[in-house]
Amino acid sequence: MPAQILVVHDDPTFCQALAVTLRTQGHTVAVCFDPIPAWEALPSDHKVKVLVTRINFGAGKTNGLALARRAVSNRPCTQVVYLCAPDEREFLPEEAVFHMMPYNAALVAKTVAGLLSASENALNGRAAA
Repeated sequence: MPAQILVVHDDPTFCQALAVTLRTQGHTVAVCFDPIPAWEALPSDHKVKVLVTRINFGAGKTNGLALARRAVSNRPCTQVVYLCAPDEREFLPEEAVFHMMPYNAALVAKTVAGLLSASENALNGRAAA
């Protein structure tokens, strides 16, 4: 599943809209509707630069916070965009980048593109120094 962006959400309509928007911008995108395949793929997929994940996937499934910790532990420069309900905001890290329900795929794509651009600029700045 090598991709720049990994989207993990159980809403196929939202995932499709976000993936199409990001691919149109030239990004490679992988989509998982369930967190388990994403959890299993993260250790071997070191190309993920941005993880977009919801917080709560329901009983018996890992949550987006654990998924984010796993992604960042495997690749510390991984950026995370959380998608959450208003009552889930309190569980996010203070510095978290997030969108509240209802999600707008175009706005989430803009956030992801901004994170990728900032990351690229930071890398270019270090290379020039």
